[in-house]
Amino acid sequence: MTLIKNRGKMTIQKLKELKTLLKNKIDPADKTAIITHKNPDGDGIGAALALQKYLSHLKIKTDLVLENKLPTNYEYLNAGSRITLYDSDLKYNNLILVDCHESGRLGICGSYLSSARLIITIDHHQIGKFIPESLNFIDPDEVCAGMIIYKMIADDLKDLPRSSIIDIANCVYMAILNDTDNFLNLNTNAEVFRVCSELASYGINAGKITEQFFYHHTVAELKYLGKLLSSIEIEHQGQILILCSTQELLKYYQLDLIANSKLTRWVKGTQGIKVIAFFQEIDKNRTRISLRSNSVNVKEIASTFGGGGHKRASGCEINTDLKQAKSVMVNKIIKHL
Repeated sequence: MTLIKNRGKMTIQKLKELKTLLKNKIDPADKTAIITHKNPDGDGIGAALALQKYLSHLKIKTDLVLENKLPTNYEYLNAGSRITLYDSDLKYNNLILVDCHESGRLGICGSYLSSARLIITIDHHQIGKFIPESLNFIDPDEVCAGMIIYKMIADDLKDLPRSSIIDIANCVYMAILNDTDNFLNLNTNAEVFRVCSELASYGINAGKITEQFFYHHTVAELKYLGKLLSSIEIEHQGQILILCSTQELLKYYQLDLIANSKLTRWVKGTQGIKVIAFFQEIDKNRTRISLRSNSVNVKEIASTFGGGGHKRASGCEINTDLKQAKSVMVNKIIKHL
């Protein structure tokens, strides 16, 4: 295996070498966990589930560890029964990080790093701060982490049971849907459609996956969405669109923060808007912010506050109240316009 030093850390150059590493370096007798970034999305979950299923056929048992239970739009993958909720008493010999390679984005699951002997990261985000002693496969040119997993294992799928093939294909398709926003994002290219064609040939129900992942709403969620859309704010000569979610509003509709997932897609493409900023009140002194843009590098903005993501879609959290977070973030966005 060829390991290249990049900024002092070890970088895996080829997918074949990544697969060899997973097969040869992980002892099935060891405890192994797959984790992804906090507030996981469809790519982090889809890629992790696909990898978990593949590794199970190599006799490598893994726990997919998350901070919280998954929302109902993952039910069609039976994802709820396949995850392990975070427990500080759990210890793992091996950690596989999917859709993330920076410790600061792991949330409380990052506590597992201290006891792990082997740390492997598989990611497609722009290179940031590597985890000490980690082995890293990072390809920012890939549309999503799920695509990396698929390309790594595609040649082996024919040897798996049909049920496992469809399961993996469903998970990868969801990962692609997430990071292309149902093929609306600028990262949608010919390679994306080629792979989706292959996934369809395995027998996935693309329409059902799309419906369950994007449109599986309750009446309360739709009313909540309507309230958010009716209170849109516009800043800086119509270039910045702001959505705001408060704990009071969520409580009124008997919802939790999961209801905020994917809400920025409802305002995508609004005429004249250069940056979308979605502010979510976590508590009185903490605000989560999602940034979206087709022209501004919002990762640079999010990174200023310890966040991360992609050039066109990033996020962060600020330890201040919603009003102050809006003021600070809008001023920062204006400087990047």
